[in-house]
Amino acid sequence: MILRLIIFISFISTYMVNAQNFVADATTKWDNSYEYIMEIAEIMPDELYDFRPTGEEMSFQEQLIHMAGNMVRLSHAYLSFSELEPPERIKAENADPSEVKQYLKAAYSFSRSAIESQDETSLNKMANNFFAGPKSRRQIIFLMNDHLAHHRGQVIVYLRLNQLKPPSYKGW
Repeated sequence: MILRLIIFISFISTYMVNAQNFVADATTKWDNSYEYIMEIAEIMPDELYDFRPTGEEMSFQEQLIHMAGNMVRLSHAYLSFSELEPPERIKAENADPSEVKQYLKAAYSFSRSAIESQDETSLNKMANNFFAGPKSRRQIIFLMNDHLAHHRGQVIVYLRLNQLKPPSYKGW
């Protein structure tokens, strides 16, 4: 009986530590991603926020707004985070670069809080209404990072097309 109790406590402890480690790793990655995109946002001159490489591409400003809107939507809808009011979405045609940066900052903060609110049980909870099929909340966090990396790569190209040097990479 004592052996079973020890094994059970060991299992539960490991289970809880794994969730804490994942959340700690995810928030560290999130913080580095935030610093990196804000450096990129600062490098692009305000007068080039409307830059788009081709007519069908989003502008630099639209890319940043899209990134922020996606992280808020995923955090609110699929991480079921409702402890804070999500930042109000802005429209590119009505925003100036300082508003875009503020929205990006608010979106990262909101999503970071959503990630921090997760535990092992919630990380494994399935979002059954996700457009790509059922996904765990852990997978949604991975998706959020992938989506940010995809669009961050695009805005880095926008910097380079304007002969601006992007900041050094910030990863984990």
